[in-house]
Amino acid sequence: MLPTNRTIETNPNKNRFILVNLLPAMRRGEWGYVDNGTTVDLYFWPIDPLNVDVNIEYSRRGSCVEAKSRSFLEFRSIILERSSSAGAKNDGHYAFNAGNSVGASPYATDITLENCWIRDTYRSESSYAPVWARHVNNFRLIQCTISDAVNQFGMQITGPFWNEYDGPVTGVWIDRNIILRSDQTPERCYGLELFMVTRNRAIDCGQAAHANKGNIYNGGHNGLWWHNYWWACPGYWTFQRSSAQFFGFNFCPGNTLDTDGRAIEDQNYESTVIISQLSPATGRTIGGSPTNGDSYFLNNILPPWRNAASYANAMLVGRGAETAIRMVVMNNIANGITLRMGMVVADGIRRNVITNGTTNDATDVITPFGDIFEDILLGDLAIKPDSPHLTGTSHPINVLPGHDGTRILSDVFPDYDGFGVDIAGKPIDLANPPVGCVGDPADLHRFDPVWIDRPEPTGAPIVGGSVSADDGYIMAFGHSSRTYQWYLVDDVYDPRIDWTPISGANSASYSPVAGDIGKYLARRTTMDGVPIYSLMDAPVAAAFPLGDPISLLNPRSSSDVSVGANTWFETAQITTSNKPLLVVVNSNNVTFARVAAFSATIGAAGRNGGEGTPLTVDPGTALRTRNQISFATILAPGTGAQTIQVSNDDGWSNIHVSVFEIDGMDSIVVGGEIEASNPLSLSPAITTGQINTLVFYAANRYDGTEDPLSWEGGTALLSEPTGAGGASTSLWAAMAFEQAASTGNYSQTVSWLSQQGAATSCAVEIRATA
Repeated sequence: MLPTNRTIETNPNKNRFILVNLLPAMRRGEWGYVDNGTTVDLYFWPIDPLNVDVNIEYSRRGSCVEAKSRSFLEFRSIILERSSSAGAKNDGHYAFNAGNSVGASPYATDITLENCWIRDTYRSESSYAPVWARHVNNFRLIQCTISDAVNQFGMQITGPFWNEYDGPVTGVWIDRNIILRSDQTPERCYGLELFMVTRNRAIDCGQAAHANKGNIYNGGHNGLWWHNYWWACPGYWTFQRSSAQFFGFNFCPGNTLDTDGRAIEDQNYESTVIISQLSPATGRTIGGSPTNGDSYFLNNILPPWRNAASYANAMLVGRGAETAIRMVVMNNIANGITLRMGMVVADGIRRNVITNGTTNDATDVITPFGDIFEDILLGDLAIKPDSPHLTGTSHPINVLPGHDGTRILSDVFPDYDGFGVDIAGKPIDLANPPVGCVGDPADLHRFDPVWIDRPEPTGAPIVGGSVSADDGYIMAFGHSSRTYQWYLVDDVYDPRIDWTPISGANSASYSPVAGDIGKYLARRTTMDGVPIYSLMDAPVAAAFPLGDPISLLNPRSSSDVSVGANTWFETAQITTSNKPLLVVVNSNNVTFARVAAFSATIGAAGRNGGEGTPLTVDPGTALRTRNQISFATILAPGTGAQTIQVSNDDGWSNIHVSVFEIDGMDSIVVGGEIEASNPLSLSPAITTGQINTLVFYAANRYDGTEDPLSWEGGTALLSEPTGAGGASTSLWAAMAFEQAASTGNYSQTVSWLSQQGAATSCAVEIRATA
């Protein structure tokens, strides 16, 4: 049936949607309706009346996915939309509904939503959430977008209530999601144990009732809230009847609706009779293991909202006449902290920067928020480059003090891979962390939506080159439309209002021009109306400081026979031009161990073994069983025809030597060793420490069938065997490189067709003169 496109207006009220009566214009095969105010009459004119069997039925969508009492389900890259209900809030009519009702047994397990978009959902009054999971162990919500949830929370993930305890719900992980415009709290959790809420972003949520930034209620225990970001969300993060919550490296502004200024409030207090029934919070055993009831607030930034009263405190901890647990508060930047000191563990409050009120410990720093933030009255929460944040002394958090014993984050949450980075994804040391959630405030990019998979700039910012950025976190496929704008930035600490848009630079990539030299490039990527900003670490330069590696041995020098211990192997002649050299030795060692002493020299062909100019041998190597990769460098090798000689104290069954000329090289850093016994691929990676470097990748593998190694990215340099060795001694070696204009993590994958045996690989950062 097709709707008619001829309409007659019958509604004079222009403040409402125009209601139309289509009946006078209807023809065979069309339908129409008449709106009666409280009811709507639908009319159908079938093309053939014989197609109508007794009646015409229509349906509404109460749920998109109903998975009650089901387990072992995965939903990926699907859109769930337009579910609606005017019924009771427990009617189950939500976009996604999984698990069992309270008291049902056994619990469901292993349900995953990944890269899905849950959008445009409606309830007639305050209800649960478009994603509602009840009593599901190992529930995963990964890289999903939840948008426009009317009269609902963004998600509601529940376990057993404190007074209906029937064993824990564990393993829930809410990771890298975006929640846009949920009327109520974006993340609401009940009765979960050993769960993680990490790397999520909530924008413009909680404008209706239950206006909290996040909740953990009714028996929650051992919860990780890490690397989360809230923006334009009123209310505060809070927990009730719950214990051992680890709240760290989050950006959480104060209440945006009124002047109370709260960002975190401990509501974990009740009358003693109720608390005594709560097994996690009283320290009673769960599954036979003793519990640690302490909660931890570590390295958060809790800035005041611009309309908050100047006296308003952002953190209220241990509040009330009764409390269930004790607190540890360290390394936060907060607009005031209110504490019941008796509820803080010994040495549990240290090294906080407080922008309002009074200090709570001799190690705290008190400073006006105007000394830290750019312009709080305008709502600009960018940290000033000379703020105390940059110079404040922090407290180690690799081992956490606790009332019932120390705790180590990675022991409690072994599956979380983000403890080694700040909220911007930059490496940090938990033994010497920053104050606040970033090591360098410029990495927050003026506090635009931050999550670890933000678009990563790529390419070298040089005149005539090409720079771009990847998509970072990919929303569900409905977000396929993107727009771009490139900017010039004088200084990485400049507020975004001072960035200069480049006229006409609205493509995914951009080619710098001479007028850009000395300035930084930034790109705005807009998806679903949400802008995300990526700022390059390095300013535009006239040229990249490092030349591409040039192989001087074509194809290589290799030996398929044994080279004895302390015996010198000499390559074919190379022609040098006094530019730095990188020598790479892929070897099959005689013994199953790393060679202890490796030497290399350069000099005239045919010289005695070991004579010539010594090369600097880097101690970093990669090894799998007997397969090894070693490196040596020389910055000024001289000019003319020369050879490289190499030797070691163990001996080689097979050897492959490569020599690369790299103009501008000053030093190397070897890392990222990845090895395995019978793999089909390896992915060496390294986190660079300087801008404008090269990342060099090397790999080798046993080669009995001459199965080539192929790089899936970067620029391949070579891929070749050592020679006609036996299946247990012959090697296939492969190398590639890429430019690394910005600091960060770089990785490439090398693969082959069939299992051949042991393989090893590594990544090397090649640096220019600083």
